[in-house]
Amino acid sequence: MNEKHQIVVDDPDVVANKIKDLVGEGKTVFEHLLSLIHDELDAISKIEESVTVIQLLNQSTIRLGARFHSAAQAGLMLISTGQIVPSLTMSRDMAEILSLLRFLHKHPKEATNFMKSTSLKERKRFSLQKVYKSIPEGQRYKDQFDLASSMVHPSSIALGANFRPEPSGEVSVFIGPFYQPYSIAIEFQTEIASSFEAVWLLDSWYKEPPSWPVKTSDLLILRKAMLEYLIQLRNKAEEQDAQLEVTLKYIKGKSPEQIEAIWKKIDKRD
Repeated sequence: MNEKHQIVVDDPDVVANKIKDLVGEGKTVFEHLLSLIHDELDAISKIEESVTVIQLLNQSTIRLGARFHSAAQAGLMLISTGQIVPSLTMSRDMAEILSLLRFLHKHPKEATNFMKSTSLKERKRFSLQKVYKSIPEGQRYKDQFDLASSMVHPSSIALGANFRPEPSGEVSVFIGPFYQPYSIAIEFQTEIASSFEAVWLLDSWYKEPPSWPVKTSDLLILRKAMLEYLIQLRNKAEEQDAQLEVTLKYIKGKSPEQIEAIWKKIDKRD
């Protein structure tokens, strides 16, 4: 690949160090949030309730909280190595888990069915697409899930590669540890916002005072900002995909020399 178009660093340690500098103290905050989630789930597991519905609600909270903790932890590790696309998958899982947590606490009797669901058909009843309309916050979880999904699926922005015809006539796609500061920062903030919310929910449901001084309004503002940027990225992806399709049609049948002449004229490069 032409060095001018290289957008990756071959050494993962270099990427990790750059990202560490980029997110600064935020990574420490994120790790502290993950430890809070772990500690609170441990505390919930020791609660004894005589009412079966409450028992199952607590158990479902522990199960979903553990999944959220794993997704957030995996997301942090992926972001730390510059793997943005896989970390988006974690963001999607986090949004779905938060929606289901809110759904079950709004409809505690459903916790019985959730804990007893074993078949695919039974589990589908608790998918984000099924429950988001039943909670006031559901639409923003669905927006985050859908936008992350659109970026996870193959597109020029999801792959993060530089689709440029080289003199050979081939399209270069280099997948590796990426260092793209703006998208890394946005994705990190999206996941840390979800983790703030998870801690706030557990605090609200199970303990006082909150273990983390965060306001719901602040979370909503941050999440809204993240979603607006994700919408911009989605639109950009659609534009880039359309441009790529036009470009590939334009160069079809042309010789490598003709292609190189076209790009020299466009780039005005020597």
